[in-house]
Amino acid sequence: MILTFMCDEGVSPRIVGALRELYPEHRYLRVREEFGPGTPDPTWISMCAERGFIGFSADRAMVRNAAKRRAYLEAGLTAIIAPQLSDLPFKEQHIMVFKYWEDIVEIVNRRNKPTIFKLTSKAGIREWDSI
Repeated sequence: MILTFMCDEGVSPRIVGALRELYPEHRYLRVREEFGPGTPDPTWISMCAERGFIGFSADRAMVRNAAKRRAYLEAGLTAIIAPQLSDLPFKEQHIMVFKYWEDIVEIVNRRNKPTIFKLTSKAGIREWDSI
């Protein structure tokens, strides 16, 4: 199954480019390219949910803001949240994403309802249990 990931502005364009090269069987879009810089979350979240896309975010606010996580689910969007991604040195960002990418694709393919997943360098990918 071909998946389409919408990557927010916190995910490096170089990571998105590498995903496109290494995993061309899926589509990788960037919020900035599709909607322009600074697009409010509700705009892209609702469009992605309508189209069955998967959100990929490096938004650190998701850790503290349960309402923001609920907004993803209420819109019907499945998302991968990597809150520490933008805090890591660039090389470690790549290591974290690509170490777990095949697991991410497998887990996302198995979901049967909108789900928020958390990606961390130590725990890997898991369902976010505190929404």
